[in-house]
Amino acid sequence: MMETISVFEYATWPDPNNLKEKQTAQNIKNNLTPSDDHIIKFLQDENIVEFDKIENQGVRIKAKNMIGAVNFSKFKLQIIPKIYKKEKKDKWKNIAQCIHFARNYSIEKIFKYDKRLVAKEDFILPDFLIKTLVIECQELLKRGLLKSYVTHEENMPYIRGKLILKNQFQNDVRKKVMFFNEFDELEFDNIENRIIFQTIIQCRRIVVNSKLKKEVMKLIQQFSGIVQNVPIKVSDITQMEKKYTRQNSHYEDAHIVCKTILENKGISDFYEHDKKSSLSIPFFVDMNKIFEDFITRIFQDYHGVGISVRNQARQRAWIVSGSKISGREMRPDIVLDDSIKKKTTIIDVKYKINEKFSMSDLYQIGFYIHEYKGHGGEQIKEAFAILPKSSEKLNHQNTFEAEKSKIKIYLKYVSMDEFLRLIKRKECDRGLKEKILELTVPTLN
Repeated sequence: MMETISVFEYATWPDPNNLKEKQTAQNIKNNLTPSDDHIIKFLQDENIVEFDKIENQGVRIKAKNMIGAVNFSKFKLQIIPKIYKKEKKDKWKNIAQCIHFARNYSIEKIFKYDKRLVAKEDFILPDFLIKTLVIECQELLKRGLLKSYVTHEENMPYIRGKLILKNQFQNDVRKKVMFFNEFDELEFDNIENRIIFQTIIQCRRIVVNSKLKKEVMKLIQQFSGIVQNVPIKVSDITQMEKKYTRQNSHYEDAHIVCKTILENKGISDFYEHDKKSSLSIPFFVDMNKIFEDFITRIFQDYHGVGISVRNQARQRAWIVSGSKISGREMRPDIVLDDSIKKKTTIIDVKYKINEKFSMSDLYQIGFYIHEYKGHGGEQIKEAFAILPKSSEKLNHQNTFEAEKSKIKIYLKYVSMDEFLRLIKRKECDRGLKEKILELTVPTLN
């Protein structure tokens, strides 16, 4: 079994005081292959990690704001979310479920498949996402894959469907005893199945767990005989999201997982048939975006009656003189409009551990408060910043008040794991809504 190197976001490995880690770092440097160098270049180009080779000291890895994993030839690298200050057994499973929730994957399925997502010893983030897709594929196969009418145009020795006269004239001129037909045929080779097939193909180079890889290979074999092997882009899935009907809506959750995998996998030369094609594909996710989308869905799905929830709600902030640009816009992460109380609440989501809430964050939210207009154009006097709750208890300031204007910014802390537990226990009517309400109630210091 390959050794696993674990690094927290923004942390550095190896620990200079850990002799075992320093020795491992030296061994890694001595055994790096050309394929490893290709992966390292990708990680550095994408600003995922700093990876230095230090003379007589081995390698030094500094993580940044992305979490995930990649297989090198002799070791595995995983970058762990900073919200877990200590190693937690189910961290990757929890984060995978948080990602599914943030991407609007079915709540019922998140917890229906919970027991099937067993935390194997070497399961890391991409494995849990891929396992979810495997389960989705197995369910689709059990139900029966979707068939769609596909139009074919071809020469045949008999008439089938509609005769295309223009092409038939060419056959007649060439004295070709064939009929050029256009006909429709029910086939599995449609965009719904192509999205899944191409994602599974890429999963075989992302997956870490050997047993799971066998399941992926089995699915590739099952799809390969009935679906064409053609490239699929994330934009294809985005277009598909607008076309779900009663006939294909059962594919939606599977496509959500496909999109998550395709958006976050690395190395774009997958279709090049050279020696690089055997490389493991890095898989890293931006937790800033996941945390923001997670909080947004919490408000959208569970906040309550009479509340309009808008994410990235635009409002003009600057008028640019001497320019054709009509103005520069500001976009708070979440804006709540209470039609009953006639009140507008601004929420800014910051994926920052408590002690790193900065003056620039205050100025940004303060600008929103000052310039964003609420119901009837009234001036907003307060806003809320939502931050992740870490597993470490830290002393922190809950409220900031401007000395002259008296506007206030309240800091609130959210544990994604805790919210998922409340949803799982079906406490949406009580515990969950109370928790959400607390996020927009001023803190008493």
